[in-house]
Amino acid sequence: MIIYAINTITDEVKEFEAESFASLSENYNSGDWREATQEEAKPVLLKKVKDLKIQELEQYHYNDPEIRILTINSTLPLSLDQKGRDLVAEQIRGLELQVKQGQIVAENATFEYFFEGGSQIITCPELEQLYIIMMSVVNGNYATYKSHSVAIKAKTTIEEIELYDFKAGYIKNQNINL
Repeated sequence: MIIYAINTITDEVKEFEAESFASLSENYNSGDWREATQEEAKPVLLKKVKDLKIQELEQYHYNDPEIRILTINSTLPLSLDQKGRDLVAEQIRGLELQVKQGQIVAENATFEYFFEGGSQIITCPELEQLYIIMMSVVNGNYATYKSHSVAIKAKTTIEEIELYDFKAGYIKNQNINL
């Protein structure tokens, strides 16, 4: 039988497989805990399941390489995290400044990107195109993240939350040919 216990101080709810509330250990059969009905426990359990699903979503959104990497010319992996975006933006700015100051001719403005296993020469216009694509993916995936957060919070049953696929709609690792 499922028994629910609620902490009278913190409103924490625990779910147990037990014969009765009285059969629970002394930790739960004390003054801070009381037996709760399923209806009393439901809002707290629902919030707990929502919070866990949102934690899974955040973990996926901020850490999964499937949506945090772009591949350039089938060989060059480029991170979409802040450091990766800053690297491309800094190189564009540096090349533009060199052209503006007459240190290099615009047609010769290139950047050699080194990565494990090789390097890739990228022109300034290609870097600009790459930055636009990077920001499009980052902004699109952030909008997807926010819409999933709202959708999870709007769910009204534990089953709906558990079945919800928060990976849908994300822009995944793409190959960009420059």
